[in-house]
Amino acid sequence: ALHDQRPDTPPYEVVVVDNNSTDDTRGVVQRFLDRGIVRYVFEERQGLSVARNRGVAAARADILAFTDDDVRVDSAWVRTLARALEEQPDVEMVGGRVEPEWQGAPPSWLPDAGTAPLALVDYGSQSFRLTPRRPVCLIGANVAVRRRAFDRVGRFSPELQRLGNSIGPTEDEEFQTRLLSTGAGALYEPRMAARTLVPHERLSKAYYRAWHRGHGRFYALMRD
Repeated sequence: ALHDQRPDTPPYEVVVVDNNSTDDTRGVVQRFLDRGIVRYVFEERQGLSVARNRGVAAARADILAFTDDDVRVDSAWVRTLARALEEQPDVEMVGGRVEPEWQGAPPSWLPDAGTAPLALVDYGSQSFRLTPRRPVCLIGANVAVRRRAFDRVGRFSPELQRLGNSIGPTEDEEFQTRLLSTGAGALYEPRMAARTLVPHERLSKAYYRAWHRGHGRFYALMRD
């Protein structure tokens, strides 16, 4: 968990952005504030990009790592991403695997349909740099970016978040595309591991159709 990283982890802080939620986010975070590494930030305007940008503004470090509320990172997560960026100073962005915690049995058609709509990532067991020949997407559930990259190309784009009722990783891909277009380096690091809950309702063809419709709308907007 984020509040229980390995003893050899470099100094870090956890910024929790409450995106005007209707659950007990504030109360849950309050229980961790006395540990000294957790900070609570409230953002009234709802939206993934707005919330992430609020976190970027609030954070005080030179490396900004992102994950989601339904994701669990391993105990070496901070150490792994920090070391990857330290060892490759020209890399601006690093992301890793996102493995599933199945809430229901995966359907038989899943291998043919792929796992992109489930926000799962597994590009193999070897690290590699992203190139035009291998332009994979490092999703925001498990990614870290240097602050200087945000200073240079700007932050996430709220105008691209969740187009109506569509579903798709629009903000992640748009920011990565914008960053890499400047010649910045990006790295896939499989040792930077995380797990996400896959709810049963996402294991349906209806969900997959909705995700691909949303993703198609996003690509049309990007080209426009």
